[in-house]
This record gives sequence, structure tokens and C-alpha cells, in this order.
Amino acid sequence: PVDCPTGEPPADGVLKPVEVDMGDLTDAFMGAAALMAVAPGTSKIYGIANQRVKECNRIAVMREELGKCGVVCTELPDGLVINGVDAKTLHGADIKCYNDHRIAMSFAVLGCKVPGINILEKHCVEKTYPQFWDDLKNIMGVAVGAPASATTRTGKRGLENGDAPSAKKARTGSSVDTVVLIGMRGAGKTGLGREAAGVLGRKFLDLDHAFEAKHGPIMDFVKAKGWDAFRVAEAQVLQESVKAHPKGHIIACGGGIVETEAGRTELKKLKQVVEVRRNIDDVCKYLKSDKSRPYLGEEPDLIFKRRDPLYIQCSQYQFNVPKGTTDWKPVHKELVGLLKRLEGGAQIVDPSKPSYFLSLSFPNYAAQAELIPKIVTGSHAIEARIDLLESQDKEFIAAQISALRRVSDLPIVYTVRSIGQAGKFPEDEAKMFDLLHYGVRLGCEFVDMETCWSCQARDKLLANKGSSKIISSFHDPMGCCSWPEMKMQFEEGSQKGKADIVKVVGMATKIEDVFALRQVVSELELSQPVIALCMGEAGKLSRVLNTYLTPVTHPALPMKAAPGQLSVSEIHQIRHSIGLLPKKNFYLFGSPISQSMSPTIHNTGFGVLGLPHVYSLSESPDPEHVRKVLQDPNFGGSSVTIPHKQNVQPMLQSLSPSAQAIGAVNTIIPQADGTLHGDNTDWLAMRTLITQTLAASNRKAEVGIVLGAGGTARAAMYTLQQLSLSKYYIFNRTLEKAQQLANEFGGTAITSLDGIKDLDVIIGTIPADAQSAYPKELFNKKPVAVDLAYRPRRTPLLKQATAAGCETVEGIALLIEQGLFQFQIWTGCIAPREEIAAAVYGAYKD
Repeated sequence: PVDCPTGEPPADGVLKPVEVDMGDLTDAFMGAAALMAVAPGTSKIYGIANQRVKECNRIAVMREELGKCGVVCTELPDGLVINGVDAKTLHGADIKCYNDHRIAMSFAVLGCKVPGINILEKHCVEKTYPQFWDDLKNIMGVAVGAPASATTRTGKRGLENGDAPSAKKARTGSSVDTVVLIGMRGAGKTGLGREAAGVLGRKFLDLDHAFEAKHGPIMDFVKAKGWDAFRVAEAQVLQESVKAHPKGHIIACGGGIVETEAGRTELKKLKQVVEVRRNIDDVCKYLKSDKSRPYLGEEPDLIFKRRDPLYIQCSQYQFNVPKGTTDWKPVHKELVGLLKRLEGGAQIVDPSKPSYFLSLSFPNYAAQAELIPKIVTGSHAIEARIDLLESQDKEFIAAQISALRRVSDLPIVYTVRSIGQAGKFPEDEAKMFDLLHYGVRLGCEFVDMETCWSCQARDKLLANKGSSKIISSFHDPMGCCSWPEMKMQFEEGSQKGKADIVKVVGMATKIEDVFALRQVVSELELSQPVIALCMGEAGKLSRVLNTYLTPVTHPALPMKAAPGQLSVSEIHQIRHSIGLLPKKNFYLFGSPISQSMSPTIHNTGFGVLGLPHVYSLSESPDPEHVRKVLQDPNFGGSSVTIPHKQNVQPMLQSLSPSAQAIGAVNTIIPQADGTLHGDNTDWLAMRTLITQTLAASNRKAEVGIVLGAGGTARAAMYTLQQLSLSKYYIFNRTLEKAQQLANEFGGTAITSLDGIKDLDVIIGTIPADAQSAYPKELFNKKPVAVDLAYRPRRTPLLKQATAAGCETVEGIALLIEQGLFQFQIWTGCIAPREEIAAAVYGAYKD
């Protein structure tokens, strides 16, 4: 028996972050990490270095799997930093346990608080605690059930009891809260909802169809019983539908669901109601051509005027369909993005790494659609300065946020800066917070809230922040506050731990002011990330020293959003000159590599962002050559190609789960403790470009195939496995090699392409000069065709796919994409995609 300390639970029911040395109980760190994930603030576990060499690299796996749920973790040489959050902001995910019972049990603990946790290898607990799941259910009272297509005892889906191998993965969409769409008839709810459901792996339900399934045709019902009776019955159908489908659905309601108190009551009970708002002139135009529904008895613009406040009252979020929309593809993509954010899938800006946001000072973003993607280079987010727009009308603001979503996938920082805080917006609290709540309603990832306003107004926004993170900010543009007073502003900005980020900006008249600010920051004891800056020319150094979400400018902007702002490139150059950003050497290991485009990719990125690093070729077939170069004291990282993707692994101290599964390393990353970590970005590039290509045509993938079973086929098979396809094949002339990969990654091994059709994804791994014509049936469903070979650019496979009307992904595009992932892993900076692509295509020769 062991005497364990006990204590009373926290009075407020919220776990508190801790730092703990678990050197005496290392095997228990995973359970502690699961608890820390829902303890708002920064927790740290150390003393557990031995956990990297257990059933798997447990530290790396916990970081990666917690990240799937929305928890940002950072690895330490001997531990893990967990940035805990409120459990309500987390989301379910498919958890890969690597046959490790302790990982499975730890995420079972997290699943007690976070719905939708799917343990993919439930049988791994049998070696230590075979009745674990039964006890969890019967003793602890936790709901435990098998998700669709549950994993078998082998750890591979569909490989038990003679099932056909398919490796279908339970979709995360089935475990998230149902979203209900409301809005005027003709706004696009049904079309948008159906497409989004397909992309997100949810099920779609049209409430009108549900009504007719129960009561018969709507027009007949209205003629027989009238509109009032229809509205009552409609509200009842909504109640029944939500009760029957609380998870994993998108439900589109009729436009009049808000007309009755019963309908409004049902909607207000729900967590995720989105109003689909389309310009009323566009709605009227559409309805004139729609004869499928009875005439409402009054004009649509009058109906909208009456319903408008009711839609707002009954929904937490608004999705804007831009005026005059004729091309719905980008609108579909934008809605998918919003729903992903509501699921908890917003991009996370890691507070442990340097990051920036570009402060836009344009009066109209839509007018700068071509320029904005170029000037956000190197930034991790975009600040929409609402106070600097030409209008603060909500319809105009919604259109501007939509314009940003069309041209960039970066998170949006929604800021309404008041005059007293160095902005342009009037000192009117009611109007200010009306617009801030509107930023939450639009689904912006970050909303800036000034601390100069009343506690009541701030608390209300914090309590209703939805999926947004609140930046609690204070600005002293006149330099009125002493530095002790500025320290109090940081504490005020914390909002007793309720704010997500604390931002305090002073005014510097001399360099000593910057040092005073940094001294204040060093004395803080806050759990939240901090942004600490000084405005003015003398304050520029503070922008160099701040590392989290530093506001930056760009020469193409009409004005700086604040005095003293620098560009990303300028900050990097100054950091290098004062010794904060030393030059690093990066390499490509392999042979032959003289024609590689990797130096073009990385050196272009370094140059654009003002980074001092150099990337060069290190050609040799000898592994000992690689070992020597890895000892370079200025080694920053390396790419790896044949023949070293396998033989470099013994030189590394850790591997990512994907590199372990694929059995190949293409990226080496030095760690803070001097160890080397191996990763694989080839599969990330494939998954990203396939997903983007499918999304552009509003398609989801169900069936795929890999052509060839050579070395690169492993990453291709892993990609199809991670795409959650219902069925996939691997084709090779020799069955043995194909069967080996199918045994590892799931799927069906075949030696003939006869009868293979209805494909959504084709990945070719066969060298271009060994390819021959493929059966036409392979392309009958217009699959996305990907070829890993990139010389020539248009391989026989891609030419045949293009002739059949398919979308294609070239090998050179994959090369660029995997390089962009490497660049961000090594530098922490988002790579300048456009500049790199232009340089590569300009230098590329077939």
C-alpha cells in the first residue's frame, strides 16, 4: 500500500495548473497530463525522460494526441508543458494509443470530461487491466460505447473475422455537437449545409424533409390546416430531430422556424445555431424563381425585417453569404471553416514559439484581395482593425471578414480600438461591446477587448465568447502610467484568469522604458500568454523582444496601425544582429541530389523573412558522412532523401508517430536538449493537397488506390489511412510487396486493375519512365490524381487523368508542400508560399 495525499476538490470546480517532478512515478504522467489538459493555465511535468523509450515515445504521443483535442503542448527534454484550457473548449478526436495501455486509460479519463474521445485500440488494456472498460462503465458510470468501424484486436480496422481490409476510421464529425442552420428561405441553408456535412463527415437533415416524412407535403398541410398549425408542428419536428440527433448532424431549418415562441424556445436550448445571412435583394431574386413552396402572403423584404431580430436572438453565430454570389465554391469552403472552428479545430498559435500578426490598416479589405495574401507572409494571424474600416456598419464588417476568409486561411484577430487606446473608434461602451460581441458572432478566432471599460461589460463578453479567444488589452499611448501601474494593468488584463491572452502596450520615450517593461514582464505570475510592447520609435526594441503574437506591419500597407511597428523581416534582422537569432546551417542528406530544388525552397524562404540561415546540399551515400554533419554545432535541421531515410534513424533519439508508422524519416529536427528528432512531412504534403483539391470541388473521398509498392508507397498508404477512406487498394505487379503494405496500413492488395472504378483518390508512386496506360475505368469518377514523380512535371499518369477531366497534383507541388512544412517546423515561421513557389517553378527544369 502507498500513502497518497488527498484533498478537497477546488471550491469552484476548476482544476488548477501545477508544475510537478514525476521522476518517482514516471509511468503515471499520462494520467496527470490528461487532468492538466482541463486545468486552465500552464502546467509542467518533468523528470520523465525514460518515458520516451517505453511502448512508444509517450511524451511525443501525448503531445500529438492531446493536440488533436485542442490542447497545445510543448516537449521538454525530460517532460511536457501542457497549456490547459476549459474543457468546454476542447473537442473529441480519434486517439491512437500505439498499443499502449496507459495512453488508452489516460484518454479515457479525459473522455469523462470531453465528449467524443474515440480510443482506437481498446484491447491494449487487456494485458494489465482487462476489465477496465467494464469498470469505467459500471462503477464510474461513464458512458462507454463502440464508435462506428471500431478497431479490431490487431490494431488494424477490418482485419478480423475475415472482414475485407478497409481501415475505415471513425469520423470525428460523428462525435461533435449538432449544428442547426437558420435564416431566410433562399439564403442557401440546404445547399451549404449538405456540402459542409459531406466534407466534415457529418449527416445532413433538412427539417422540411423531416416534416414531410411525418405530416406529408408542406403545401398540402398548409392548405388543410393553415400557417399557424404548420409553425406549431414545425417546432415539434425540430425538437424531435435534435433529440434524436444531438451529435454529428447539420440540420437546416425552414425560414419561419423563429416565428413562434415554441420554435424560438427550442433554438435557444441549443449550443450551436448559425444564422445563414444572405443579402435580401439576392434572396428576393432567388425566391421569384422558386415555386416549390407556397406564397408566404407578404413580400420577402418585409418578412426579413420582422424576422431579423429573431434570427439574431436565436443564434450564436452568423455566416455571411456575400452579396451577388454566383460562385458558391468559396462560400462552401468558408462555411466549412466556420464549422471546424466551432468543433474546436481553429488554428492554434503556439505560445512557446515566436509568432506575429499583421495589423491591416486598409479601409476596405475586399478592394485589396490580390495584395493581402502577399503581405501576410510570415504572419501567424491577421488583425482586422474594425475601427480603421471605412464603415462600422455590421453588414459591411461581415463582408470584410468574409473577404479575408476568401484570401487567407490565417486566424483573424478582431480589433475595435477606441480613441483613448490609440485607435479611431468613439468612446461609447455600448457601441463598442455591441461590435465586440459581433466579432464573436462572426466566429473570429481572437477578439481584442480593452480593459478600460466596465467590469460588467467585460465579464459579459468573457461569459459569451463562444469559440473565440479573448485578448484582454490595455494601451497607454500618452505614457501616463508609471511602470508599477503598468504591472497592475497586466494583472487587471488577466481578468482573474478568465482572459485567454493579456496584452499591455505602453509608450517609450527612451530605451530604458523598454528595459523597464521587460522587468515588469519578468515579475509577472500569470497563467496566460502575454503580449508586452512599447509604442514609439524608442520602443521598437520591445517588438523585437516580444515573442507571442507581435503586431507587425508591411511596406505595402497605407499606414502603420501603431507607431513603431516593424515588419517580420525587420524583426528577424534585428534579432540576429543582437544575438537573439543565431545563424543556423540546414542540409539535404542523400545521393544523388545535385538536381534537388530543396535549396531553392528554403533559401528563398530565409531571404524573404530576413532569416540569417543557409541551406545547402550534403551529398554522400555513406551514413557516416551524415553522422559527422549532424555534429555541426550550428546544425539547424535537415531534409533526408534516398538512401538515408531508413539508415539515419539509429542516429536519432526520437521519432514522430508518423515517421515510426511509415518507417522513413525525411526531416531531422534538433531539440532544445541537444537530441535529434525525426519526422516525415511527405505524407502531410499529400494529405494537404488532396484535401484542398477535394474541398475545391466540394467532394469527400471514400475510395482510393496507391499505384506501386516501392519505398515511397509507405507514405502514400499512410496518407490514405489518415484520410479515413472507407476502402482503399494498393496495386503492384508482385502481390507479396503489396500484401505486406496492406497488412501494415490496411487496404486491399491487388495485382490487376481490372474492375477497379469509382475512385476518389489515386496516388502514383511508380517512376514516370516505368508508367504505362491505365484502364479508363480508373478515372470514371473523376478522382484526384497525385503523382510523386516530378520529372517530368506531367507524367503519363497525370496526362491521362487530365484527359479524363480529373484534377491533378504534380510531384513538384508535393515537393514544395513538404518543404513548407519543414520550414515551419525548423523556424516556427509560416513559409512565404507564393515567393517560394515562384522561385521553384522559375528554376525547375524537366
